[in-house]
Amino acid sequence: MVPAFIEWLTEGAHTRETEHSKREMRGFCCVVLWIFPIFSSTIETSERCYKVPENCQMEKNVPLCIEDRMRNCSSKGPRINDPKYFSRQISSEETVNTERGYVIHISGEALQRSSNGRGDADLIVSLLNETFFRVSSSLNTKKGKDSNKPDTILHGQTVLGVWLGKNEVQNLSQPVQLRFINTNQSKNGTCVYWHLDKNGKGTWRTDGCNTTIAREDFVCSCNHLSFFAVLINPEIPAASHIVPLNYISYIGSALSIAFTALMIAIFVCQRRKQYDHSVVIHVQLSGSLFLLHISFLCSVWFSGHRENDSVCQALGLLLHWCLLATFTWTAIEGFHLYLLVVRVFNIYIKRYLLKLSLVGWGVPTITVIICGVTKVYGKYTFYTGEENSTITPL
Repeated sequence: MVPAFIEWLTEGAHTRETEHSKREMRGFCCVVLWIFPIFSSTIETSERCYKVPENCQMEKNVPLCIEDRMRNCSSKGPRINDPKYFSRQISSEETVNTERGYVIHISGEALQRSSNGRGDADLIVSLLNETFFRVSSSLNTKKGKDSNKPDTILHGQTVLGVWLGKNEVQNLSQPVQLRFINTNQSKNGTCVYWHLDKNGKGTWRTDGCNTTIAREDFVCSCNHLSFFAVLINPEIPAASHIVPLNYISYIGSALSIAFTALMIAIFVCQRRKQYDHSVVIHVQLSGSLFLLHISFLCSVWFSGHRENDSVCQALGLLLHWCLLATFTWTAIEGFHLYLLVVRVFNIYIKRYLLKLSLVGWGVPTITVIICGVTKVYGKYTFYTGEENSTITPL
């Protein structure tokens, strides 16, 4: 009886010990599951700043990735010997000279906003390749296709990214100044910054930045911090000039059509009085010019009023065909003039006008058919202002 009682107590104690161990194990697992997200987020936010551009190279939107990670990365640690990366902790208004020759002046107001009044902040400067900053609707890029050609010409083919502290710095009354060494001796440079819209698409803009030339170097005074560069490609017409230029195109094309029609009428009347091969060739050339002016006017008008791809392709084909026909008939005019002035005698050619017509209208037709089959015609994009790009059919 006693041994059985002792055995029952032993089994009960063992069962209670097992249940206690299970409860401890469950508690330990809960603690681990609660701590792991915090620990993983801590690891993620402790990414070294100099590694951010390299880690973001495979992202779809590289500038957006760099912008987000640079505000949460860590600049502490051993000094990095990388000429494309610079970091320093500043506590007052300071002018910093990076190893690549870029001079950055941080105003006191920018420091106060970035540090929330604490008085010190980490200044991070990264030199980035311009290939990361491709405008979403790029120049000379057909819609629906990618291009490796640069959208703009940037000074030194580099972009300067500047960050100060963890907070965004913008709308400064005391601007931040950045000095770009003018190694190419260009005089038409303009300071620009990379603007990201709500959809993550970026473009170069100039608002908020002023450009001055100091000792042949470009000095950019901007009221915010971002990605900066100096644009040295030819000037882009302002958006406010586009409407007047369109009206000038309409009026000029209409006048060209009217006077070309008058010229055709004069040649037709002359042909009735005296039949001559020269008059026929003049009429053909005038007709190609007449069609060219009409197709150009339709293309200009259509670019601002319609978004139909098929009509756009048709107008592009027609415009190309008329232009080629004009060039061909101009060459025929030169050939005919050569026969009249140089050869003079023995210039009879059987079915002369028929052969000239086959060349004058046939060569452009064959060319545009080949281009149409290879899908050359369609919508292309180009800039009409500082902020946006406009699609126009060509």
